Amino acid sequence: QSLKKMNENGYWKKLSAGSTFDSINSNDLRKAILSITVLDEQIKIGNYFQKLDKLIELQEKELEKLKQIKKASLDKMFVS
Repeated sequence: QSLKKMNENGYWKKLSAGSTFDSINSNDLRKAILSITVLDEQIKIGNYFQKLDKLIELQEKELEKLKQIKKASLDKMFVS
């Protein structure tokens, strides 16, 4: 992800060479500085997304229940 973001920001463009396709010197790649969060922060971020996933799952279940209630109500309204 970091390398992709660097590409989007144009970091690699200034280092690339080649006429048919762009290539980057391996030394330039080794010198690239990547920002990586510390393990503690990675764990906190992971926990946050797990909680968010659980919340989304609960909301989806609630939405499905409401859709079933709506369908049942409509079916009862239009029974002849």
